[in-house]
Amino acid sequence: MNNWLERKRKAADLFVSHLLESPARPHIAKVLLHGSVAEGVARPESDVDVIVFQIGAPELVADVCDEASFQVVMEAVESVEPLIFPVDEYRHPTSYFIYRAIQDGEVLYSMEEKALQQEEIERLYELGVEYLEDAGKLEELGRYRGAVDLAYNAAELAVKGLIFLKSERLPKTHGGVVNRFGELYIKSGVLPTSLSKRLRRGFRYRNLARYVPSATIGAEEARQTIQVADELLTFLEAEKS
Repeated sequence: MNNWLERKRKAADLFVSHLLESPARPHIAKVLLHGSVAEGVARPESDVDVIVFQIGAPELVADVCDEASFQVVMEAVESVEPLIFPVDEYRHPTSYFIYRAIQDGEVLYSMEEKALQQEEIERLYELGVEYLEDAGKLEELGRYRGAVDLAYNAAELAVKGLIFLKSERLPKTHGGVVNRFGELYIKSGVLPTSLSKRLRRGFRYRNLARYVPSATIGAEEARQTIQVADELLTFLEAEKS
């Protein structure tokens, strides 16, 4: 390994050390080295490219990354250039750039998988509760389309959290998520078949509310979808404790 490449890799390690010594550590899911340094073809003027996958605190992680990059410049005279993405992008990349970085890069740090799952479950639950509360407010205002849309989003987040309790990976499609939920909780008898049917009905209401201007979406559709979301979030809250 040439001297400047070794120096750049040490700069990457130093950057990670600063991240893990910061208040953002609980929100650092993974740190990935990519680009010319990871490929071993860096030149003396090359930046050290890293991707930081965060969970739950994007602004805090961004601030800490900026500070860590500055510290590396001061201590190692190397430029570490971090890109920050939610951890969902690591599990299900939405761009070819991230996909290639994951395939060709090197993981410098990874949160322990069980801890990462617990963090994700908690974030899914919290966001689901927020959506459900907003759905209730829209219902009170008589804005039933918005209430149905948000309530189903809350239900889907709860379903994803429940899948994570029993599985390390989420299916990539909505249909896959619902089917996996059925396998884990409905077929096994943990939850009643009627809940699965009501969930699918809520999905139908959500699609009508979102995409079909002529569809009739009223108080009853909103009430049913909100009820399903509330039951699923209540169950998730109990199971994750």
